[in-house]
Amino acid sequence: MASNRVLFPFLFFLLFIMLFPALLYYFTAAHTIQANDSSELLASAVNLQVAHPPGFPLFSWLYHLPLTLGDAQSVAYRGSLFTAFLALLTLLCLFKLCTHHGQSPLVSCLALLPLATSHLFWKYAIIPEVFMLNNLIIALFFYLYFTQNNCPLLLTIIFALGMCNHHTTIFLLPPLLHAHYKLPLKKIFLHIFVMATIVALFYYSLLLLHPNSRFSWGLLQTPLDIYNHFLRKEYGSFQLHGHSFAAATTFAPLPIIYFFFQSILLDLWPTLLLAVITLLSPIALNRKILITLLSFVLYLIIFFSLSNLPLTQEWIPILERFFLFPMLLLVILACIGVAKAKNHFLLLGVSLVISTSINLYQNFQKNDYSQNTIIEDYAKNLMAMIAVNNKTPVIIANNDTQYFSLLYLQAVLKINPHALIFSQGMFFDLQLYKKLAPLYPKINFPQTVPSDKDILKHFIIPNLAFADFYLFKNFNDSKNFKLTFLPLARKIEEGSQLYFDESSRSQLSFRHSPSLITHRNPSYFVEQELFSEYAYFYLAYGKHHGGAKAIHAYKKALALVPYCLPALTNLCILEASNELCTTRSFK
Repeated sequence: MASNRVLFPFLFFLLFIMLFPALLYYFTAAHTIQANDSSELLASAVNLQVAHPPGFPLFSWLYHLPLTLGDAQSVAYRGSLFTAFLALLTLLCLFKLCTHHGQSPLVSCLALLPLATSHLFWKYAIIPEVFMLNNLIIALFFYLYFTQNNCPLLLTIIFALGMCNHHTTIFLLPPLLHAHYKLPLKKIFLHIFVMATIVALFYYSLLLLHPNSRFSWGLLQTPLDIYNHFLRKEYGSFQLHGHSFAAATTFAPLPIIYFFFQSILLDLWPTLLLAVITLLSPIALNRKILITLLSFVLYLIIFFSLSNLPLTQEWIPILERFFLFPMLLLVILACIGVAKAKNHFLLLGVSLVISTSINLYQNFQKNDYSQNTIIEDYAKNLMAMIAVNNKTPVIIANNDTQYFSLLYLQAVLKINPHALIFSQGMFFDLQLYKKLAPLYPKINFPQTVPSDKDILKHFIIPNLAFADFYLFKNFNDSKNFKLTFLPLARKIEEGSQLYFDESSRSQLSFRHSPSLITHRNPSYFVEQELFSEYAYFYLAYGKHHGGAKAIHAYKKALALVPYCLPALTNLCILEASNELCTTRSFK
């Protein structure tokens, strides 16, 4: 009977910490592809192709089965649900860790709810990217590290699998070394061999992931190619992005560390408090806690020092994904600190419930991706405008979201498979041209990298006889080509003069209202930027025509994209309406 009195509460709250987030994630999970890398990772996993550096082989192999058990139209949704499943397993590991340290199941459950409902954890629990798999690896690693005293080999295997998913796993090295420090040298070398074998096999498997496919990243042919892919040579090793920013040489970790704590404070303030309690209590002298703290500090200092992204609205969504690792370490420390706060159980419980309630209120709309079809709608609308003729359509995307979403439509949904899609950063990649040249024999690919890297001069104009180009950047009117403004792109083809072709606007399809992005939520910066393309046709039309036609065009632009500031500004100037300029509401 006594054992039942212990077991039933444990099972009840275990069920609750699994069911409550499960319902939350199920009803908010993304049904379609989303911004940044998720569409490329899904396409790579479905078709077993090489993803962008470092390749993420564990993700591709693990996601392949659930993504292929159904029709192609629901791939993104199945990916979201499988990611939510990994999030639940992460919470399960943390729950077991909390209860292992003597906390009641109720308190352990309450302690994890702020994490489950926090903006970042929730967001990456319902969008298929590599970060939730990384969270599961971290949670499982520390669960074993704190609860099992003799499992260095198992920790080594988990660490190796983590390195096959994401480089940030390297910050688990301090506890891994601590787990080995009393082992005989022979066993240490054996474990190193096991780790190296796992990593080598997974990365060697990239050669099995159809590296010659035009949908695979780069051209992997040799072990050296794999090594360079693993080290992200194309980005500059151990940088978050391949771009060079003017402020890159002045970046320091302190501003990013400050922004990290500022970002998580509202969602996880009880967790931060419990982590502080752990570190201020005598138990902080425990070696395992000190080692965990060391991993946390090293991550903040080293990783954020190597980050080459500025803290601007455009790049914050990219950077904040890397806050999940230190967030999880704080939660692990908080799980231990809960036991030290048992004398203030009521205050602790109320604080955790209030924090969870605030998170639900603030984050539900922000993280409800079930209605967000903006990225996929945009990609499908763009593909529908591609002319079918005897020329090869070449699409040159401006950013990763454009490029990866279009690639997903081709690779998974088989839409416009004959089109050739580039991102601007891929131009003059001679290795890539070696792969594409046999597939597109009529296209003249550059043989060397020109110093000026002028795409128009060295790639577009020499190929106008064989290809039509669809771009998203502005070009001056030229006698060397015909420039046609389409509702979602600028088309360059043989001919001359400037044209506006609105005929394909009737084909635009919006499955859901884009109202969720019109309130200028920073979380939807990429969607806002992409959706702004719907207004660009009318902006260009107004600029070239002026007068009443321009006024009509700018009003159409605002009807499509209510937050289109250039259209509003030009309309204010043309109509000289101060009232319009001062009372216009951007929701």
